[in-house]
Amino acid sequence: MKHYFLTLFLVMIAIGLAGCAKRTVDPDVVYQQNYSSYLKVLGEWTRNNKIYHNFDTELIVDATWYSKVFRDALRKEKARVEKLPEEEIAILERKDSEELKTMVRFLVSAYAPRGYRMNLADPDPSFRLWLSDVKGRRTAPVIVKSIKFKRKADRMYFPYVSEWASVYEVVFPRYSNEGQELILSGAKVTLSAAGIQGEARLEWDVP
Repeated sequence: MKHYFLTLFLVMIAIGLAGCAKRTVDPDVVYQQNYSSYLKVLGEWTRNNKIYHNFDTELIVDATWYSKVFRDALRKEKARVEKLPEEEIAILERKDSEELKTMVRFLVSAYAPRGYRMNLADPDPSFRLWLSDVKGRRTAPVIVKSIKFKRKADRMYFPYVSEWASVYEVVFPRYSNEGQELILSGAKVTLSAAGIQGEARLEWDVP
């Protein structure tokens, strides 16, 4: 048991380091029907960054992109560990397929270490979220929804999320502010949190 928790702790550190330093997504990292492989896929699609202002950390942001590869891994891992019936798995698969046609979804974890009130779901938030495609075309989210991890399982699926962080479902349209369809592969895709204190840029270089 001690070995299990040590392994999990080391994997969590690896995910955090990958979020800080990693930019390029490895398309060969896919789910292999076990928790360890799920965590590797999670690490490929998770990034993090910080905003510093006057030598203080203003905001720590982590985000997981619900790409097709990650959605497949999450759905299959849920099916494996929770023993989901085939009909429920089929519903989840159809939902994933439909969402990918119209939206770009992220799980965003945000933490303000200095303790000031911060809610990205406010109508006028301190930090605004933007998604930029490989050509730099930008769009604003259509949904920023505060969510709670009510089950222990949720924290197992996203072990990097701190208990002190606020967690959000963030959904962007597949089209830029100018009405052009976003291009989300072939170069760098950027999710940014920007405010008067600075900007945190989370980047995925997608082949």
